[in-house]
Amino acid sequence: MKLLFPIITFCMFVTSPLLAQSIPTQLQNKTIHFSATFSTPIMGRRGPTIASKISTSTIYVSTLGRIFVRSDQRANNGTTSASEKSPRETGWRFSGGKLVKSFSTVSGAATLLEVSFDGSFQNCVYSGIMGHVSGKSYRWKGLNGKQYEATGQGTMSGASCSVTAGNGL
Repeated sequence: MKLLFPIITFCMFVTSPLLAQSIPTQLQNKTIHFSATFSTPIMGRRGPTIASKISTSTIYVSTLGRIFVRSDQRANNGTTSASEKSPRETGWRFSGGKLVKSFSTVSGAATLLEVSFDGSFQNCVYSGIMGHVSGKSYRWKGLNGKQYEATGQGTMSGASCSVTAGNGL
């Protein structure tokens, strides 16, 4: 199987938990707020449409370098989801000077999310790559629990990111 985005395979290997780095002291006791809209074309009941969700997250990095996460998601169909995760549940880790998270979907496709920082850890950039296996459709479970199938490439847009001192949770 050939990946549409070969870089995802590389990034997932490079950012595996075994290669995770310790959190730098400059990032400890900081809160990172980030959000973006994720959109994917699908075939709806009435024809082609775009499935989208706005995802907003807050990460607090404790003085011990532990990562806590609060996430809110809202899909364009009105479905919402909120969660809070402890350090063992978040999936976020520090690697290559960035906070990174990768996860798979129903179809085995992979998404890689990254929060990168300037040298002082005062500013950040949120980015992501949505990939899938070439020649196979991208399928995922929506916030409403239903399974969806993409008819084209998903995108991430409107990303924002900010860093503040202290515990913002």
